[in-house]
Amino acid sequence: MNKYGHGARTPLHIPPRGWFDIGKSVFANIGEDNVSLIAADIAFYGLLAVFPGIAACMAIAGLVTEPSVIVDQLERYGQLLPQQAAEIIIGQATEVAGSREGGLGLAALAGVLIAIYSSSKGIRSMITGLNIAFDVKERRNFIMQYALTFLMTLLLIVGLLAAIASTIVLPAVFAVLPFPGQTETIVSLLRWPILAGSAIFGLSLIYRYGPARPRPRWRWITPGAVVACVLWVGGSMLFALYVRNFASYNETFGSLGGVVILLMWLWLSAFIVLLGAEVDSEMEAHAKTEPADVRSAPDAMEYPKEAVANAAETLAEARKAIETAEQAVRNAPRERHPG
Repeated sequence: MNKYGHGARTPLHIPPRGWFDIGKSVFANIGEDNVSLIAADIAFYGLLAVFPGIAACMAIAGLVTEPSVIVDQLERYGQLLPQQAAEIIIGQATEVAGSREGGLGLAALAGVLIAIYSSSKGIRSMITGLNIAFDVKERRNFIMQYALTFLMTLLLIVGLLAAIASTIVLPAVFAVLPFPGQTETIVSLLRWPILAGSAIFGLSLIYRYGPARPRPRWRWITPGAVVACVLWVGGSMLFALYVRNFASYNETFGSLGGVVILLMWLWLSAFIVLLGAEVDSEMEAHAKTEPADVRSAPDAMEYPKEAVANAAETLAEARKAIETAEQAVRNAPRERHPG
């Protein structure tokens, strides 16, 4: 391994200079791999899945708890979203929770089917983006592709339901433990680390099984998942800050302003997920490059003293060889020609 991290056995062996080169490669590939365009496709189908997905989640969760409890938990998670986007989701959930009509099972079934269909379209676009990010072609057969799409869609839905359920289960668990008066504090402290760990694990599964390539080791996909998770949290907060203080979506789009903001947030989320895949791809390519393959003229110029010393040594050897040859010529006996 050289000073750039080429030939590194693990991501931890890559020095800061190598990560800087990886970052430059990722930035260059964003345009080449059409990351923004693919993220827009994912966001479109994600928006189509949001509203039936809310209805399905509320209907399913209503079988085990009061719908109003789910609305309260959604309001807590809404802190990560721009205010207008959170209001749309919470408003839809509140409307579903307030509905006491019969046929809740039919609504749940219809919502699940529509959500699965729309989400699967977005997942297919994400798999395409992952293949492009890792520079591989889709070689899996038709059945394998649809099975993978269904499993990843199911993973997404189960993950969302688990995130909501955790906020209901954790208080019940800690209520029976000997922590009187501290349940709310403990739940508040553990909620976000658990969600962050779950998100990193879910992204790692996507990066490992999504693209059509040999399964990499977990250590080569975790960095991209961590980067994506951190950027998603930071990006969501900055986007919410921008919408709240600088943007004028409501003035521009009127009553559709909240929908546009939600669509933009979905695009940002999809963009960051694909960006994490680009990080993993470039990191692997950087580490697999052999040190001997990356020594170039500009790199050699960073060692002027070594180059000068080598040149001086070579010149001295050449002069010594010339002097030896001249001495041999002078000492050689001259031939006498008969007169």
